[in-house]
Amino acid sequence: MLDAVTVAEAQPEQVLKTDSRYTLAQSNDIGFILVRAQPAARETVAVRYSVYVRTETNSVQLAAAAGTSLRYECRWRLNAQLLRQFCFQSITRQSACTQTVVVDLPRTESGTVIVAVEALDTCNASGSVVSVPVATYTAELQKRAPVFIEEDLAQEVLPPLKALGLNAQRLGMPSSPASPGSGSVRPAPQPPARPRASPRPLG
Repeated sequence: MLDAVTVAEAQPEQVLKTDSRYTLAQSNDIGFILVRAQPAARETVAVRYSVYVRTETNSVQLAAAAGTSLRYECRWRLNAQLLRQFCFQSITRQSACTQTVVVDLPRTESGTVIVAVEALDTCNASGSVVSVPVATYTAELQKRAPVFIEEDLAQEVLPPLKALGLNAQRLGMPSSPASPGSGSVRPAPQPPARPRASPRPLG
């Protein structure tokens, strides 16, 4: 263990390092057949949902008075984002997707942990300092994600379709919770060949 450093002059608080990471908690493609009576038309659309956990950490050197020892703190914050995208399929089976809409979900969690200077490397978005709160938060979000998705459908998706005179006939498509260890944790998520939107970074 390294000896504590005593400062001769007062030191202000300093953020030494920041880190962030996204964890995919759940994805769900919900299919609809859109029917319009006059003029008659039918179209297939998939509303693609992804729910991510964003983990952010800050390694902080705390303010210190003259003649005192430097102390360090790991600050972490968790929040969730819901991503929504419409993908339409033509009669020739060609697909086109709209721009992704990102919705910040209301629940956040945060915490602080005092760490020794030699343990500062563990204060990162995938480090041991945050592993337990991230796992707990993600597991809870996986349970609640279907509710968030259904609420978004009812409030943000179906009313505009109805206003356009479209009858949305829902198709059955099961949700897909992400399993830890299956590549669900991504520092900068990239869409695979089958378009899947990525979360936006927070400011």
